[in-house]
Amino acid sequence: MSSWDAASQERLRNIVAELRAEGVVDMLERVVARVWRVNVDRYEPSELGDTNRSLGITACENIRTLVMRERWAASNPAGLGDSVRVTAPNDSLLVEAAGVKLHVMKSAPAIRLTEPRWDTDFTWSGESDVRVAAAAANTAGYNPYRAEGGLFEDLFPAVGNVSQVRETFLVWAGGSESPLTGGWLGLPTLGDQPWLAVENLWWHGADSMPGSRMEQAVAALDVFSDRAVPRPMVSLKARPRTAQQK
Repeated sequence: MSSWDAASQERLRNIVAELRAEGVVDMLERVVARVWRVNVDRYEPSELGDTNRSLGITACENIRTLVMRERWAASNPAGLGDSVRVTAPNDSLLVEAAGVKLHVMKSAPAIRLTEPRWDTDFTWSGESDVRVAAAAANTAGYNPYRAEGGLFEDLFPAVGNVSQVRETFLVWAGGSESPLTGGWLGLPTLGDQPWLAVENLWWHGADSMPGSRMEQAVAALDVFSDRAVPRPMVSLKARPRTAQQK
């Protein structure tokens, strides 16, 4: 998709700015980058039968656990705002902040890190109830796509108010051959076009700016292959004395 609904795009930019102010975007970028790097490092398709799909499922489980742990830690290591709420309805990660709901999901399994195809990779009709409900809520609040294409495309004004759009999806991507990730925030909707607008939050791909703060942090993350091989502690139990040795 080459363009987004203008009102939705402006709404999304404001949402991103507010989520950044609450510390949500930085936390999710850091956790996703850490989890993906560690999981790619231990990825063993030949030895353990891992697949791109199983890799993504494991990473999503890890991300949900770590984000919830950070939010409820007394020290608040992510520096999240007081209004940020993190839950896991139906085993899916949900972050509520700045008056919106943010659902976290991974893009389709892949070997290489690539940006999702926003107009063809997503269809909410076959997705989970949580995602369908989120897209439906946005559509009920604001719908600019009343008549797409043909003679009547510009004759029908948008229905509703874009300020009522409060459901967002954070879509992150990663390929099994690389520890790098990308992340986007989008406003889902029902209909032929699954998104009202999408904005990039981070991109750690090979063409990203070298030496950036996050890129350096990702490179410095602890992974299994960097750890020293542990030495087993072996000790022999003393042989019991016999009557003759007393």
